[in-house]
Amino acid sequence: MSALAEADRARLTRLLGMLGSDFDGEVAIAGRLADKLVRSARLTWGDIIAPALPPPDRDPAADPLRGNWHGPPHAPDSRTCSISGNGNS
Repeated sequence: MSALAEADRARLTRLLGMLGSDFDGEVAIAGRLADKLVRSARLTWGDIIAPALPPPDRDPAADPLRGNWHGPPHAPDSRTCSISGNGNS
């Protein structure tokens, strides 16, 4: 599957906008041309409406439900944390 070229996306947007026309002939022609544009790009309407997402990251450490979701322990940064509470470290 490939994505539509930018020029084809712009044309498809214009054609779909014509589907709201008050003239039935214009609506039919716009629909046919939009379908022809999608098919000529070897895509389906499903590809256009809900494009495929990239595969998920399968690194178990990156999965908060399966990996080490607590992360490494770390000490507070002395530059940003004040124990005395007066803001001066």
